[in-house]
Amino acid sequence: MIKSDVRVIKLSLRDLQSVDYKKGWISAKVILEARSLKVLEDIPGTDMTECVLKIKRKDRKEAENLVSKVRITMSEMKLRDLDEDA
Repeated sequence: MIKSDVRVIKLSLRDLQSVDYKKGWISAKVILEARSLKVLEDIPGTDMTECVLKIKRKDRKEAENLVSKVRITMSEMKLRDLDEDA
């Protein structure tokens, strides 16, 4: 296993199409879907516009809460955009 320094990559919520949390029997994952290929290009292991982040068992609840908060924020942003267009 090769270890490297932790890198921080900032993403704008406006650049994301969706954020999902999938919980299975063995593992859990957070799935980021970007609006364009360029958004996730600096993140290793991404597949085109999708990035799958594996979540450790001890962090599952926190990841689920984070995804919920992000989805609410994204919905509020879309509603504000619709209000501005009207």
